[in-house]
Amino acid sequence: MRLTPRARAILGIALAPILIGGLLVPASASARPGATGPSAVTSDPVGAILSQYPPNESPSGAGERYLLERAGLVSAPPAKDASTPKRPAVDQFGPNAAGDPIFGADVMVNDPADDNLNTDNTTQSETALAVSGNVVCAGYNDFTAGGLSGLASSANSGQTFTDLDGIGGRGDPVIATHLTSGDFYYGEIATIGGNPAIGVARSTDGCQTFAAATNAAPVSSAAAGTTLNDKPWVAVDNTGGPNDGDIYVCWTRFFQTTPGNTATGTSEMRFSRSNDNGATYIGEQVIVPTGSAAFGCSIQVGSGGEIYVAYANRNAGQIEFVRSLDGGLTFDPIVDIDTAAAQPGDVTAANNCGAGNSRPILNGNIRMLHGAWLAVDTTGGPNDGNIYAAWMENPANATDRSDVLVARSTDGGQNWTNVQQMGVPANNLDEFNPYVSVSPTGVVAVAWYDKRNDNPGNTNTDVFTAYSTDGGQTYGANIRVSDVTAGIPPLFPHYNPGTAQCYFGEYLAVAGDAASFHYLWGDGRRSITTTGFPAGRLDLDVYYDRLEAPALTGGDLTVSKTSRPDPAIAGDQLYYDVTVTNHGPDTVFNAVVTDELPDGVTFETSTIPCVQGPVRTLTCTVGDVSASASKTFTIKVHVDSGILGNANAITINNTVSVAGDNDTDTRNNTFTLGTIVEDRADLAVIKVCKPDDPAPAGDTGFCDIRIDNLGPSDARSVTLTDVLTSAYPFSVTGVTVDPAASGSCAPTSTGAVTTATITCDLGSEPAAGRTTVRVSVSAADVAQVNDVATVSSATPDPNKGNNTATGRVTFLGSADLSIDKTAPSTVVAGTDLTYAISVRNNGPSTAMGVVVTDTLPGGLTFVSATPSIGTCTNGQPGARDLRCGLGNLASGATATITVVTHVDPSVSSGTILYNQAVVASDTSDPDNSNNRKSVSTTVSGSADLSITKVDSPDPVIAGNLLTYTVTVTNAGPSTAQNVKITDPIPAGTTFVTGQDGNGNTVCALTQPPTVVCNLGTLLPQQVVTVFLTVKVSAALPPDSVLSNTATVGSTTGDPDASNNSATSTTTVNTSAELWLDKTGTKRSGNPSPVLVYSLTVYNKAGCESDAQSTVSPNCGNGGPSDATDVVVVDKLPLDSKKVVVQYVSPQCVYTVATHTVRCTAPRVPAGESVTFVIEAQVNGSVGTVTNSATVTSATPDPVTSNNTNAATVVIKGGTGKK
Repeated sequence: MRLTPRARAILGIALAPILIGGLLVPASASARPGATGPSAVTSDPVGAILSQYPPNESPSGAGERYLLERAGLVSAPPAKDASTPKRPAVDQFGPNAAGDPIFGADVMVNDPADDNLNTDNTTQSETALAVSGNVVCAGYNDFTAGGLSGLASSANSGQTFTDLDGIGGRGDPVIATHLTSGDFYYGEIATIGGNPAIGVARSTDGCQTFAAATNAAPVSSAAAGTTLNDKPWVAVDNTGGPNDGDIYVCWTRFFQTTPGNTATGTSEMRFSRSNDNGATYIGEQVIVPTGSAAFGCSIQVGSGGEIYVAYANRNAGQIEFVRSLDGGLTFDPIVDIDTAAAQPGDVTAANNCGAGNSRPILNGNIRMLHGAWLAVDTTGGPNDGNIYAAWMENPANATDRSDVLVARSTDGGQNWTNVQQMGVPANNLDEFNPYVSVSPTGVVAVAWYDKRNDNPGNTNTDVFTAYSTDGGQTYGANIRVSDVTAGIPPLFPHYNPGTAQCYFGEYLAVAGDAASFHYLWGDGRRSITTTGFPAGRLDLDVYYDRLEAPALTGGDLTVSKTSRPDPAIAGDQLYYDVTVTNHGPDTVFNAVVTDELPDGVTFETSTIPCVQGPVRTLTCTVGDVSASASKTFTIKVHVDSGILGNANAITINNTVSVAGDNDTDTRNNTFTLGTIVEDRADLAVIKVCKPDDPAPAGDTGFCDIRIDNLGPSDARSVTLTDVLTSAYPFSVTGVTVDPAASGSCAPTSTGAVTTATITCDLGSEPAAGRTTVRVSVSAADVAQVNDVATVSSATPDPNKGNNTATGRVTFLGSADLSIDKTAPSTVVAGTDLTYAISVRNNGPSTAMGVVVTDTLPGGLTFVSATPSIGTCTNGQPGARDLRCGLGNLASGATATITVVTHVDPSVSSGTILYNQAVVASDTSDPDNSNNRKSVSTTVSGSADLSITKVDSPDPVIAGNLLTYTVTVTNAGPSTAQNVKITDPIPAGTTFVTGQDGNGNTVCALTQPPTVVCNLGTLLPQQVVTVFLTVKVSAALPPDSVLSNTATVGSTTGDPDASNNSATSTTTVNTSAELWLDKTGTKRSGNPSPVLVYSLTVYNKAGCESDAQSTVSPNCGNGGPSDATDVVVVDKLPLDSKKVVVQYVSPQCVYTVATHTVRCTAPRVPAGESVTFVIEAQVNGSVGTVTNSATVTSATPDPVTSNNTNAATVVIKGGTGKK
């Protein structure tokens, strides 16, 4: 019956998908929302999505579907129907033959009941696999429901599987496991936070359930322009090293360099890591940049924690490799594995899979992925560290479009060799989608899809495998894994709606355990009938098989071990005898024993070469071991003396393992031996008491009790009991333990007793160790203290005869006198210095006949000594010796002495006075170190100098001498050294002399105008007078004031600087005794003679040379001051008609009206003169002409009688006399 569309909807049957751009999508996906009619269908939305990437740069099949789902072109997978019953777990193999549990027929892993025959959502393919113990965890793309990330699990090494539906992601599964924890990690394409992501989910219950996936690509997801994170691969560090458990992820990020612009699509390869069990992923980085179209990455971890990544450079047609040696922080440069690895598939047939599909295909419309797969030998065996890579490439044969190649690297991926083709090289048929794995025994397995059983059709597939037992140098015969040659379902258009065209599945999976290899793949052997294919079609399902791993060629080594002695004794030697046996069938080469010595032993030597490193790990070279032969050697160790701790006995376990280049079975290579360890400790006690001679009463004696452990073992719970007895009272003053951490004792002190018991808990005493307990005692009187010490331990002691020791301390009386002396740290010369002396008897006895002696240093004069007890005498035996007898001083008593001295005033400043006092008595003093006390006092000078100054005369006449009387007094108390007067004489004076009262010149002009007077040393109260004479400048104006300050100083400190300067002020008056000399001469002329007068004003001592008008000449002394404003007036004779003035000096003015000449000079300095000239023509015969002139000045003139002078000249008939 044919159902109408409405009936199909009512029955829950989806409308038949339609073909858009070569993709079968649900009918509803092609219509725009709300649109109807033919225009509602887009021309090719699928092609538009897929063509945004350059050629060779298309995503995976699951990635394409994810892009279409995000574009709304395909629907998200429906949720699983929880009510759908699951099939029972299927026993794959049936009854197991004895010793051969792993052979069986291919078994379908997925539950066919999940297939939706109405919608043709029936695809399961593209597998992932991980094995941990008995758990086999299988993942695959599952298009049925619940997301694309399918899951199945086996808990019995693959004998039965349960289809667990899926984990909800978008496919491209990869599974890795952490062997130590048993956790599984499932990587997939995902949407997280609404963004394209790489999801990694974690299972902690043996692959039964997985937690929500964590985004391993957080940076890529958040980056603008990211359209898809595709084709992830996951690896887990299982090295046991510092990064053990870390998770590493690689993938390809597709993005638009200009977000939103599909023409800018490109890709890059990225990496991230997790160091918190997959809770977060960090360190995301680009490891292959854009331009390579890098794709199909595989990531693995080396035995040293190295991170290896292989991938296809699709643009260059190369297989490439990168690695990180620092836990994924940085990656080394890219290395080529194969530089001529053309992308597999027929490029000319690419568009057979629809528009925008640039992926080449094989016969059967199988689209090809270009990538690489890695495996690493981490077995620790002969090939440990080898890296194996598998990939496929196009040999460009007319029919053969894909070959599988494998290579190896033995140097960490830097060089790749032994490139070999898998399958049948000459059959011109396709081999594709390889995988490579290494078993825990070091066998390499390569698996691939192979079309050899469809010749010449080159379409239908099988799975084949080949093994290498020599580290990838050669591979054995091809072994068929699949039991049925599977056909190819209709892949274009793809039978499964929403699936990428030509999608078959882009990889299979292989995982190894110690005995076998597990295989998981998808194929189309099963035929089903669906609504869309009522005539039937093939379907892709997931199948599993398990094959026994071949053994490596060689022998089978085992190792065993015995110990002697048994039980061993802590602190002694222990011998391990190790036997290596080869059970054949062949010789094993280069056998090496690794012996993990137990904690608490130290390696000493061995009978074969053994190297230690790290500590307690021995690597012993055994060499070649023939079949059925054994080799035995001995390891000598020293058992730590303290290995038991607080136990009476322990068992130490020692694990030894053996390895050889060609040991074919490593499961029996380890042996563990337990050895009982007991202990023995010979404790010995020795006692040494001090002092050897009797100790002074009140002093402290002690007994050192030395507990030695003579071994061989540490002594546990050591106890010391010390008993002290005496007929007279004594006191325990202290108990110490050395080292202090060894233990404690009680009591640690007592009052006055006659017996005391001290108990010490000393804990554990190491072999050859020593603990010293010191018991200190004292007595106030004569006493004899006897000491008996006994040691015991919880550890058996083979010799108890040395566990007890005795000793004794004896005391005599004594008095410990001590003296203290104090004095001021500084003293001023010329003052008293007082010393305070204190004597104390620290006991324990009374000090008899106590005497203090003190010798005063030079520069001090004894004044007095006052003792609190006893008497003091000075001057015996030496002049500066002081002796004080204090009598008897009881224990604890103190006596004092106050000593007063006077410091000589002449002691130089800076002198240090050292004074020592000594005490002694007739009683023995146990400590003489405190019987002397010295003090030092530094002397400083202090001389209070003062100065006074008196001037004479005051006022002083300018030009005369002025004398200052300067008096300097030293008021003490110290002698003043290098006394000096400094006197800057005032302006307008000049230094004449400076003398002291004895007429000695003591002053000199050092640097004008400063006068310095050196007075030398002045004793306290000494007075010195200095007479300092200066000459006052004659040019000083009247009423000038001369201020002069003299300052006294000394190199000795002066306590009062306020009296170190004195100032005197002197008023200046002026006086100038001027006198005038007037002469007249006649000079003949025609028609009349000329009369010439010379008027000379003198301000200096002298007389006129010719007295023209007086009997005696005019004289004067001049000075002493300069004369200022000098005026000479000359009333000429006759009248202006008879005496006609023809010339006067420039300083003169002639007034005709008064017939007078007036001459001026602003200043006539003392000792100088000035002359004025008058010339006149005399008319007629006038006879004798007499004329006088007078000089005046603004400066007082003490003698005015010589201020006028006359001259007489005879003109024609005159007498010629004045």
